[in-house]
Formats: sequence, C-alpha cells, structure tokens
Amino acid sequence: MGKKIIGIDIRHDAVTAVLVECSIKENVLSAYVRVPINLENKDNFHKKITDTLLKVSEKIDFNEAVCVVSYPLEDVYIHNLRLPFTNRNKILQILPFELESSLPFPADNLTLAFDLYDKFTKDPKFSDIIVACIKNSTLSDLLTVLSTKNIDPDILTLNGYGTALYISKNHALKNSWMYIDIYQNNSQIFAGFADSIYLIRTFKNNITSNTLEKTLAVNIKRTIAAASELYDIEEAPETIFLSGGGLIKPDFEQNLSKLLDIPVNIINLLDKSGLFYDMTVKHGWDNRYFDNALALALMKIKDQGNLNFRRGEFAKKKKWLQYKKDFLKTGSIFLIILFLCSLNFFVKLYDLNNKIGQVNVKIHSVFKSAFPKTKKIFNPFLQMKANVLETKKNKLLFTDGESTIKVIDVLSEISRVVSTKENIILTNFVFNQANVVVSGDTLTFKSVDNVKLSLEKSDLFANVTINYANMSKYQNKIKFKLKIDL
Repeated sequence: MGKKIIGIDIRHDAVTAVLVECSIKENVLSAYVRVPINLENKDNFHKKITDTLLKVSEKIDFNEAVCVVSYPLEDVYIHNLRLPFTNRNKILQILPFELESSLPFPADNLTLAFDLYDKFTKDPKFSDIIVACIKNSTLSDLLTVLSTKNIDPDILTLNGYGTALYISKNHALKNSWMYIDIYQNNSQIFAGFADSIYLIRTFKNNITSNTLEKTLAVNIKRTIAAASELYDIEEAPETIFLSGGGLIKPDFEQNLSKLLDIPVNIINLLDKSGLFYDMTVKHGWDNRYFDNALALALMKIKDQGNLNFRRGEFAKKKKWLQYKKDFLKTGSIFLIILFLCSLNFFVKLYDLNNKIGQVNVKIHSVFKSAFPKTKKIFNPFLQMKANVLETKKNKLLFTDGESTIKVIDVLSEISRVVSTKENIILTNFVFNQANVVVSGDTLTFKSVDNVKLSLEKSDLFANVTINYANMSKYQNKIKFKLKIDL
C-alpha cells in the first residue's frame, strides 16, 4: 500500500501545497494548490493560516498523509558557529550556551535545529555548524494551527531550505554556489559549497521595484564577502539558482547575470525530480510557486536534511503514543480474555485427568480379571500384549485341550506326506480336538485328489474328506477345503 506525502510551504503572502503519492513502483505528482493570504496585520498571521489551510484542504486531503512544512525565514534566527567537537549530541547540549550572548532573549525559550558541514575546517576535531532558532511560543502556536486540520508534520523547517537542499544533493556541484528564493517583500540567500549549505541570509525587497536586480546583486555581493570573511572563500559562486513568486520580470535572470558576471538559472525541480505525472495534472503548474513545496515532499522521499524543528518538547510523538489509551484498553481486554481462556483450559485439563484416572481404574480391573496370576501391574498395555503373545505361543506349540496330538506334529505330518510337486498353497488351518480343517489353492482337481490320498496314507490321520473343490471365478485356481479326522 502506498503513502501520501504533502509538502506545505507557508509564507506571509500564500500557502502552497503539493501532494506526491508514493508506491514501490513509482512516485506520482497527484495534486497541488496555492492559496494567497491577504495579510494586513502580521500579528494575525496564524489566524490567516487557519483560514487558508481550510481552503487548501478542499483540494488536498491531509488525512493519513505524511506532511513536511516550511515556515517564513523572517521568524527564524540563523547563526554560524565553529565548535571543538563533532559529536551531535554534545553539540546539541552546548549550543544554548554558545548562542546565549548573541540572542535577544534566553536560549531556553528557543527550539534549535542545526546541520554540520566539513568543507572549510582543516582540523577534524572541529565542526562548522549552521544553527536555526525559532521561538517556542511561535512553534507551539503553529503546531496548534496545523493540528486543527489534522496536520502533524514529520519535518518542520524554514522556507527555501528544501529547494537549497535538493540543489546541494542532486546537482553534483563541486564548488561554491548560491540559491536565491525571491518573494514579494523579502528574499533569502542560501550559500553552499559542493553538497553542503553553509550560510543563510534574508533581506527585504520589493518585486515591483525597477531596482530589484540591483538590490539582489548588492545583497549577493555582501553574502559573498561574508563567506570570504568566515571561511576564506575567494572565488565567486560558479552558479546562482533562482526560484520564487518574485520572478515576474522578463529576462530577470539575464539582467542579474550581467550585473554579477555569474551564470544565473531559474530552477525547475519537477522536470528533474523523477516524479511521474499526467499532463492534465501538470497543466497549471508554475515552478516559481510550487518548486519549494515540491522540494519539501522530496526531502521526505529522499530522507535528507537536518534543519528540523520537530525536536525536544515539540518532537513528533510516535503513532503508538497517540493511541496509548486505546492500546491500554485493548490490552486490558486481551488480558481478561487470556485469563478466561487459561481458566477454561485448566478446568478442562482437570476434568480430563479425572476421566483418565477412571479409565486407568477400569483397565486395571479388566487386566486383573483376564490375567489373575499377574500380581504387579505397572504398564497394563505392554503386560497384556506380552501375555497374549505367550498364550498364542502355547496354543501353537502344545496340545489343544485333552488331545495328545500336538499342533506342531500335525503341521509336520502334512508337510511330510504331501509332495511339493503338487503345488499346494494352504491358506487356512483350524485345529480342534477331533479334527483339522485346512483350506488352500492349487492348479488342478487332480492335485486335490492326490493330496487327499497322500494324507490318508498317514498313520496320524484317521480319515480325510474333501468338503469342496471349486474353480475360482476370478483366478485360474482350484479352491479346496479338506477335513482331516485325527
């Protein structure tokens, strides 16, 4: 069974969502929607998100979906640090103390997310870190708003990070690069080197201004200078990638490229994502608006990225914890059923043992009546079997009743007087005090007469009578029965 992954890009001017349905065979782009936000007062932002998500949910169902959400970078604080250790747990413990002096409020009121990059430090014992901080109150309010629409995101990160991460991991870049996420009132720059993101900046802009390219160019140069000061990066980025709803001017990338003398490209994630989609679904797709939401879904599919605010007290609860009460209730019912089943089992076992005891008493009684000379009974079945075999042996070897003729003597005499040439097969032998009755098969009636004559010559037998001699209906044999008087 496949799963649904939804990337939700929340900004001050719109909420964008992209749905990708994943299966073993393929990942399919199924739906997407962008709903603008008319935000007059920033303090009313979360209320606007609630109303906007309601409209989004009319086109995309959030139930049973894995969600990845990004939040405006203006409400997130970004810092770069170098620490003398590389262990992630130790870094997480020391970060609040390292950041305390550079923050306008206590670090205890923040949730921290960080990522490591090892492109610049020459000492393997040191770590270069990029840290993102968000107020606990802001994070709590956002998660509350999302929960009203059954959204419990696995990942909660910052705007533009998903796209920058996709560029770093999937474009095989070897040197410095930049990604600029341009929107109506602000833009953010992600500076990277090879497959790592090492610097994030945000700045104000106005997309309707004729000087937007110049504003971006100035901020890009400042970012390049900051990177040079931090990490001694002298060369300019080999490529600059653009995305975002602020790309409304024609030939914008060409103008910016001329100002910077650096190649500038507008990124198109959908064509490079490897997702399947129907052309009717793609109709209406605008990569400027939807790439960032798509990149969030790809983060989850590819299991990439560490800047995730779902940690600490805001970590996503495991599924079983969400249904803990139901599990306890079900478990209690199961234990009661198990107890009743066990009780029923032991009651039946007790009853069965009683019946076995009664049967054993009957067996001993029958055994004593059949074999009264046996004093000690320890295994009635084996003892009875041995006694029966002994009785049969006595029956075969010794006289029958008051007769002085032994059974073995009769068999020996028959074997002696009857010629083997007659081809006689005896099939039955009945011995009593006065006579012996034998049955058998042969090939001819003459053989039957010859057997009769041979037996009559014996001194042991008084008289021999042919009870019957008939041809078999199904076989070419003569079946006969002889009565031999002793």
